[in-house]
Amino acid sequence: MAERIARTRAGHEQPVDDPASLRPPRKIRPCWVRDADDPRGHHPALLLDWRQDPTGVWMGRVCHQLLADDGWIVAEEWLPGDRLRPA
Repeated sequence: MAERIARTRAGHEQPVDDPASLRPPRKIRPCWVRDADDPRGHHPALLLDWRQDPTGVWMGRVCHQLLADDGWIVAEEWLPGDRLRPA
């Protein structure tokens, strides 16, 4: 790993010889994000990962659409677990 990091920093990153050696991605799951600003009270998202913050609160990393001033955007962010529900 240290050698790979050194090659990357030196700008000499080589392609992976064996793609099967890469760790498979975690299972992506659909979920609902509770949102007080959404007239429906929630909107769909994809749950990408979980982590626990230093205070012990579980956070979910989600990818979802948000309505901005000039239209829809896609956002990826960590949200408190109590705002997420299974789809």
